[in-house]
Amino acid sequence: MNAANRVGILIYDSRRETPPLIARQYAHLRGFREELVDLAHGARPSISAAAPRSTIVALSGATADSLEGDVAAEVTALVRHGATMYIRGGFAPGRSVAIKTPIRLSFKISTELAADSYRIGYGTLIPAALENETGQGRFAFKRALGLAEPAEPLAFARGPEGGELPISFAMPCHEGIVICDLQADELAEAALEAPIIERLATTAMRPWETAALIAVERACGRGTKHRVPFDIVLDDRPANFDFFQTGGLERWLSQLETRLSGVHLDFAWIPSQTHPPRSYVATTGRFNVGFVWHGLNRHIDHSELRDPQVELAHGRANVDEIARRYGVRFQPVIIFPYERHSPAVIDAVHRAGFVASFENPFTQPAYETALPGYLRMSTPMQPIYGRYFPIFRRFAARLLDRGRMLALAALGMPIIATVHPQGVGLGRLPGPFQKSGNESDLNRIVSFAAEKKLRPMTLCAIAQEMLA
Repeated sequence: MNAANRVGILIYDSRRETPPLIARQYAHLRGFREELVDLAHGARPSISAAAPRSTIVALSGATADSLEGDVAAEVTALVRHGATMYIRGGFAPGRSVAIKTPIRLSFKISTELAADSYRIGYGTLIPAALENETGQGRFAFKRALGLAEPAEPLAFARGPEGGELPISFAMPCHEGIVICDLQADELAEAALEAPIIERLATTAMRPWETAALIAVERACGRGTKHRVPFDIVLDDRPANFDFFQTGGLERWLSQLETRLSGVHLDFAWIPSQTHPPRSYVATTGRFNVGFVWHGLNRHIDHSELRDPQVELAHGRANVDEIARRYGVRFQPVIIFPYERHSPAVIDAVHRAGFVASFENPFTQPAYETALPGYLRMSTPMQPIYGRYFPIFRRFAARLLDRGRMLALAALGMPIIATVHPQGVGLGRLPGPFQKSGNESDLNRIVSFAAEKKLRPMTLCAIAQEMLA
């Protein structure tokens, strides 16, 4: 669906409330054009040019209850023709709710808020990665009582008294849908500027984010059952003089393949390393392994390169030699050593036909400041060069805990885990002292990929899919 048609209509009454908060952030994430409708000033949605199926109407429960006249008629028509209505906040405990626009909806808010667990639902609207995910702790959720079909619960809470009750749900309305989120439309002060991805990654915050994500994704027309791409990147290999690691490499690749059939790994090869052992490279050929550039030629800080074109020319000659000698192909993807570069370097690789790079967003946090706090790290690409030369996000294996992987997958972002040879026992000096927590981290990541049926892909294919 064309992003240019996406409209986020935020309806509110400034005499008693501020514009919708959570829906506004998710709509911004997905590139919706924003339209503010302040009922206190008699404003009405200017929906004549809007495409209903790519429109989200966000408002509070109190405002939904107060809609009348032409505004109510226009909103009703919009939703009936395919728009998504997202109602959040304004629900008092113990209150009976009777929403009449765009559908008649009656239920009661529970007086009991305490809960010891929650569960994300299972259904057509739920992102595949979040289906049936649970959380335990001490929570306070507003729950719906007396909710009748055809309401589809999106998330449930279980209180000390037992039994699950919905905390958010969806109702069909002709071609559109109404999504009702009973929780307050607010964030704790400490979370106001927290990135969306970090909020989704936090067990205690996930149920407060899920319904807003579902509403905006539905308005985007994005498929909820999309299985995101998955890749493992091994930096700094193959390498010259690596004569004693062929056996260890084969065992390591075999173990990963056992955990996830078809698992893909991309080795970041430094072009100046033109003479690794043939047995090492031949071993990679028996598995689903690809190669990308690790630097223009040498493993140096590329932000200090004075003449990137000269460095690239040497690298191109070395890569051509490697391709002839070992019968391998390098993808037009570059991983910069130390994840450092300069505008001149980026211009050189762009002009040379490279399609993308991949970086850990924590390496250069200053790049993220071009985004509002809630969008940082939550977009597939870093914002610094945009689509001129896309830099996608990858993560060190130790940083990919289950919460962060759930958030990445829920947002439709690829999961790319990075390890170094010494962290998985593949350094030049064999021995257990080389290993770190990376090996157990990687096993956890591969198990998650198998559980969620992620799609093993090359870095080049991931970049092309993200840019499509």
